[in-house]
Amino acid sequence: MQFYIIQILFIVFLAFCSKMAKNKGITRILFVVSFLFVLIGHAFRDPYSFPDNERYIETFYYCKDCSLNDLLFLPRELGFNLLNFVVVKIYPWHEILYWIMSFLVVYTFFKYTWKCSYMPFLSVLIFLCYHTLYYQSLFVLRQHLAQCFIFIALFKYNKSSIKMLCCFIIAFLLHSSAIIFFPYLWFRKIKIKNFFKTIVIIFFLVILFNYFVEKVIALFPRFQQYTEVEGNNILPLLIVLPLFCIHLLKGNYTQKLQGVDLEILTCLLYGLFVSIIIIGLPGGGRLSNYFMYMLPFAVPMLFKGKRYRIASGAYLMSIFMVMIYLQYQLASSDFFSEYDFYWNNQLNLNINE
Repeated sequence: MQFYIIQILFIVFLAFCSKMAKNKGITRILFVVSFLFVLIGHAFRDPYSFPDNERYIETFYYCKDCSLNDLLFLPRELGFNLLNFVVVKIYPWHEILYWIMSFLVVYTFFKYTWKCSYMPFLSVLIFLCYHTLYYQSLFVLRQHLAQCFIFIALFKYNKSSIKMLCCFIIAFLLHSSAIIFFPYLWFRKIKIKNFFKTIVIIFFLVILFNYFVEKVIALFPRFQQYTEVEGNNILPLLIVLPLFCIHLLKGNYTQKLQGVDLEILTCLLYGLFVSIIIIGLPGGGRLSNYFMYMLPFAVPMLFKGKRYRIASGAYLMSIFMVMIYLQYQLASSDFFSEYDFYWNNQLNLNINE
């Protein structure tokens, strides 16, 4: 927990230095430093200090004696099994796998944050502070690895539906919950011209998807395990809805936005739609995780232009208060208290021996 707090304070310090320097080159260097610092905390954590990871490690070593055909019958998605298979054949040490996955998750986020965020350091702070982003990526490995390809689809291949579909398929092969992005290929073509049309579209799509969502989940037995998780899943809606409304008031949905900005706001709107669907749906929080990754990009966009600056500032303060409260709750649990670096675990093992 102490290192996590140090990470946040260090990013705040770097952001302050960047603001004072007012130099693009210095800001880039400071941003690279922040990337390396976050990567260290992510890649070198002790896998055994987090839930689920022990089962991932068992799968990794099981793949050592597997054939390619055996991968189809392992209790994980094919893409993730294939990654384990390749890494274990090259070097049979599970830390290598964790380093690779950590690099992909952290590097992909930082890469597109630098390219696409209006305020990169603010984006990093939101990434660190919101509990389903950085913290959850420490042990929810497959889904956050799938998120890497969602980023690539949204930020690199947003002009090609075919390439986006390919990225979504790869994400689906890493975690079946990424199926939620297949309808997005159609959704992103909807032109949002006014508030009334937006509300009508969301209303009818919610009715339609509520009818089909349980039937779709039933087709994927591997995803059904998450339906056993209880929860009303109201938090994503409470976070996304006011953010959407401020962007709507600022006219960002009616302006002729293009490229990445348009993709971010379209994905945010789709996330709002999904957030409404998952209320009361057991395990539905998994589906919203992808769209909470739009927060680090959509929140800084509020400060483009001078309109509704007070509302934007109030929203930013509010979500940081929520994030601090949620992290405080996590700090009192075993999750954060057991966070440790892998070399400390090795040292303890040597002492015990």
